[in-house]
Amino acid sequence: MKYKYDFKKGITKARTKLAIAVSSLALIGGGVGLSLTLFGTAHAISPSLWEINAPEAITFVCGGGDYNHTLNTVSEDSSGSFSGTGTYNPDNTYTWNINGNVSGNNLTFTIVYTGTNAGYTLDGIGTIAPDGSITGTVDNNCQTFSMPAGTATPFCYPVTTSKGLLTAAQIGGDVTGDLNASGCDIGVYYNGSDTGNVSGASIHDANKYGVFVDGISGNLSVKVTNSHVYNVGNHTSGVYSPNGVQTGIDIYYYGLNTSGKVSADINHDLVDNYQKGGIVINGQNAKGKVDKNTVNGAGPVDYIAQNGIQIGFGATGEITSNKVTGNAYTGTNFASSGGILLFGGLGDPLVTNVKVKDNKLVNNDVGIFMVNYNAGGTGPATTPTKDMAVDNWISDSTVTNVSGLCNNDPSCGGGFIGYQAGINDVGNKDFACNNNISGTGYADQGNYNYIPTPPVFTQTGPNRAVVRHIDAGDTFPTTDFSTCHNDHFFNEHYNNQFFKFYHNRFGHWYFH
Repeated sequence: MKYKYDFKKGITKARTKLAIAVSSLALIGGGVGLSLTLFGTAHAISPSLWEINAPEAITFVCGGGDYNHTLNTVSEDSSGSFSGTGTYNPDNTYTWNINGNVSGNNLTFTIVYTGTNAGYTLDGIGTIAPDGSITGTVDNNCQTFSMPAGTATPFCYPVTTSKGLLTAAQIGGDVTGDLNASGCDIGVYYNGSDTGNVSGASIHDANKYGVFVDGISGNLSVKVTNSHVYNVGNHTSGVYSPNGVQTGIDIYYYGLNTSGKVSADINHDLVDNYQKGGIVINGQNAKGKVDKNTVNGAGPVDYIAQNGIQIGFGATGEITSNKVTGNAYTGTNFASSGGILLFGGLGDPLVTNVKVKDNKLVNNDVGIFMVNYNAGGTGPATTPTKDMAVDNWISDSTVTNVSGLCNNDPSCGGGFIGYQAGINDVGNKDFACNNNISGTGYADQGNYNYIPTPPVFTQTGPNRAVVRHIDAGDTFPTTDFSTCHNDHFFNEHYNNQFFKFYHNRFGHWYFH
């Protein structure tokens, strides 16, 4: 049979023989959209503020000698104005008050002594470094001052989002340069009232989202370009320490069940050190172009199943020319990670007409997931989804997943078995063409009793791993899945070969 594809006109094809496999997915899910307002008057707060902490040491250099003081108390408002009290360490009868202002990375203050030597003043000008240390100059017979790392931390603004009450280091406005979101749930937050773009930025150390674009009303279009987003997820004592909680998204666009429309343009970014997902576009009112980004997962890891790029729950768009690596799960919680994941159904809107083209996908459990279930989860979507995977280079060097299938299903020997595939499809009239799929991790093994040599799994029993270069379902059969010229290189050259695997159950993880 001959097939051809055209991104504008769709697919012309004949019905093909189906292959099967259903894997458990670790998903960053949709959810019911909530109304969204800021505390107080909605307005862009940009650039982000630093918040001064106390108690903290402050050392003045005067006449060549160090004079050690302590900032004992401080309070700061959302405009950056602060006030506090302090003492001179060798003699606490030298007390003082401080008043100042923080603007961006700059700080100014005046100290007035109130106890011994009352009326003596110092005026200072300082700069806040990315680690929260402060250095600068002072007057009145003194030369410089310094305060240690952590003295300043990002000021976290409270904001009610579609994901509940959170805090953000910046609300609206353009972001360039460094944005340290330590202690905040979000790096930069956008909604229908507070817009802007991210360009040439370094956004890092938020607890939940690096960039969060949240649809509410009107048309919201945000670009994230030439930027680095990283260290988004759990933090312990201020240090990025990812765990198994299903959150931690570097770049997140959300447009589900809202009156607004969200448009994404995400290109030439480096996205890494995410707890759950790299780039996610979710919701029936969201669309986007994800192009020429590098997305690096942390895998193989046993604490969470990551996904590199996701379009889900009714969103649409294109995923082109990205490099996505290292989304691999070695834990035993019935899940596989995906380099690129398209997901819809099970009562949520379908993902249709998404183009996945010219991507390089390396060492992911599944290179490309294209999965749209019917409402009951008993089979593929009943309406055409027409998602496409074309001209992608997909490789995996080894088998590491141990639990992506079976979920203690007796029909496949009990317990769990691993699952990896170059392309996994559950849908209706989806299409795969000109994909090059290679490596041991996607080499078909013929049946689920395959035991890698040497064994790489710790579980017992005969059922170790199912690996396929293309898997298109039988228990949940893909409807009219068609292919052309998909090449698989592993000891032998496979061209348009499909393989079967039978089992009865599947599982899903959702992030809401």
